[in-house]
Amino acid sequence: MPMYEVRIHGRGGQGTVTAAELLSAAAFAEGRHAQAFPSFGSERTGAPVMSFCRVDDRPIRTREPVIRPDALIIQDPTLLHQVNVFDGAGQDCRLLINSARGVADLNIGDFTDRLPPGSVLTVPATDLALEHLGRPVPSAALLGGFAAFSGLVTLDSLLTAIRERFASKPAVAQGNAAAASAAFEFVAAELARQGVPLARVPAGPDTASALGASPDGAESDCPAPDATPEDGASPDLARPASAGPAGPRSPDLSPARPAGGRVGQIEGSRGVAEAVMRCRPEVICAYPISPQTHIVEALSSLVKSGELAPCEFVNVESEYAAMSVAIGASAAGARAYTATASQGLLYMTEALYNASGLGLPIVMTVANRAIGAPINIWNDHSDAMSQRDCGWIQLYAETNQEAMDLHIQAFRIAEQVSLPVMVCMDGFILTHAHERLEMPGAGQVDAFLPPFEPRQVLDPAEPVSIGAMVGPEAFTEVRYLAHARQQQALELIPRVAAEFAADFGRDSGGLIRPYRTQDAQTIVVALGSVLGTIKDTIDELREAGTRIGALGITSFRPFPLEAVREALAHAERVVVIEKALAVGIGGIVSANVRMALSGIQLHGYTVIAGLGGRAITKDSLRGLFTAAGQDALEPLTFLDLDTALVERELARTAASQRSGPAAENMLRDLGVVASKIG
Repeated sequence: MPMYEVRIHGRGGQGTVTAAELLSAAAFAEGRHAQAFPSFGSERTGAPVMSFCRVDDRPIRTREPVIRPDALIIQDPTLLHQVNVFDGAGQDCRLLINSARGVADLNIGDFTDRLPPGSVLTVPATDLALEHLGRPVPSAALLGGFAAFSGLVTLDSLLTAIRERFASKPAVAQGNAAAASAAFEFVAAELARQGVPLARVPAGPDTASALGASPDGAESDCPAPDATPEDGASPDLARPASAGPAGPRSPDLSPARPAGGRVGQIEGSRGVAEAVMRCRPEVICAYPISPQTHIVEALSSLVKSGELAPCEFVNVESEYAAMSVAIGASAAGARAYTATASQGLLYMTEALYNASGLGLPIVMTVANRAIGAPINIWNDHSDAMSQRDCGWIQLYAETNQEAMDLHIQAFRIAEQVSLPVMVCMDGFILTHAHERLEMPGAGQVDAFLPPFEPRQVLDPAEPVSIGAMVGPEAFTEVRYLAHARQQQALELIPRVAAEFAADFGRDSGGLIRPYRTQDAQTIVVALGSVLGTIKDTIDELREAGTRIGALGITSFRPFPLEAVREALAHAERVVVIEKALAVGIGGIVSANVRMALSGIQLHGYTVIAGLGGRAITKDSLRGLFTAAGQDALEPLTFLDLDTALVERELARTAASQRSGPAAENMLRDLGVVASKIG
């Protein structure tokens, strides 16, 4: 089965995000790979919301929004004339609309008239939800209708996903399941009336069973967060790798999957929380900030339930306080963990330097998010990059599976070199994505991660000062020791990754990850989740004869100068894609790459992309890489920059001293009051 992509349009409070998650869970239950993720605006209840679901028989790497949907599900018919819901939809797209009216009454003939018979249906999902659930939440009913309409999943798989999602609320589960079943029958009858047979997408290999999951997907021991609203509204994998020209995609069936692990369709944040739990932290301190909040919410539930014990969960009044508590806990000999993002990381800055300067092995998740002003809650790498020189090890995850695995490795690395570690994962893109994850067993993690043995402990029985004043006579030497420990980590990180691969049966972590670079003339360098989209684009260009590869950097601090130099030395050109901007000069990662390539003659390009959550699409990357191959890029390029918009604002500021706030001016030029991902 080729990849099948679904885009769901609705309004906040209608269960739009939950619908994509349920669809992905149903596909997972049938042995397929599935990816579900949201696209929020700045608003919430009642505002337009999109969610996306991809289903494939192979691991899904791309992280771009669904741009060319195979199917559209419209949860609110008023969106048909308020939002361009048909954007990117081709003539083979299926369209299912929540409406008690017929298609002819919706005044969308400009789009539907070019679709073949049986491609557009309406279903009274809200009426069915009111009848069976007692609430006007149409998501489950629409999915039932979609199961009949598309054949992408079976009704049985969908009902299983619904019952598992709402297992703690039997009445809600029963009502949603009944609404889904009724909608399935409604659509089946309508298709029969039109003489259209029920569709059925061919099933792929039973990869779920091959990986050890039960046929209905119930093997996962990671339930949905307790905070999920009962109406279904959303709350606020092993990757293929090759240093040579190997084929584009390989199956993720590990030949020696260790016993004790489980596979489930899990939100990235929940997966990280479960991985952290298995590392047995003794103190968790947190202050909520999107998009990391789901992680600490899940951990607080695990502590409260007693599943994570002994552990003290400390609610604090700020991010600065969270890091301060972590410092105190670690100094007292406890394994400590926290999480933050964006402005929260900035608020920690003073304490971050204290933690690294004191050599305290704290592990922290950074759910990467842009820094304001203007206010922006979406993903880029500005937050972590701003703290790249604060003395913490920084590891960047490409996938949610790697994010989970890196946390397990991070505690081991931190405690061995006595340095704190940031595990950076892309906010929303990873934290809020539901996909197939393999969860290790507690015994596996215990065998890999020994009990914490601190190098220094504040103990009243043996008094000692930590962090005392150090003058010019020794301060240089203290700072050099911090650098020396980072250099020790350069050797330790790949050893830990190799041992992890041997123990857990999959590759995660390490310093760098080359992909199809052996004969590449052009090599693209990047960090984080964008690597999946880059790899898919590279595979397409390879099929057309372009010799191009990618280099993923997992360890940004310490920066692996020699490994990067060796991986890139034979290339004719290097394109560094950055999700952060050093204002006034350009790239941050590229400056480090240039240092690694000192003395090597090649063409180098810095590309700033994805700032503030702007989607990095395969279409844009394809054009970018083609231009790079012709050496037609500027040394500093801004991907998909709206130059006309910028020039209008520059002209405005030149014409008037009081031109007004630039960000708001540009939003008015665009005709919007807030922006959305994609």
